[in-house]
Amino acid sequence: MAIVFASDQSGNKDIWVMKSDGSGITQLTTNPSVDIKPTFDEENHAVFISNRGMMRGIWSLVPKLN
Repeated sequence: MAIVFASDQSGNKDIWVMKSDGSGITQLTTNPSVDIKPTFDEENHAVFISNRGMMRGIWSLVPKLN
């Protein structure tokens, strides 16, 4: 089980994931756009909102836990 969250700890609002015990924190996005409101879908893809390309849209990716 994993936890997906948004944080600005890298200086920009990005998406991060970690194991449920708090270990294996991994940054998933590094785009200069603002990435927010992450969640997991039924296939365990991280789904989030981003304003990439000057348009707000829904993005998804498959996270790999360290």
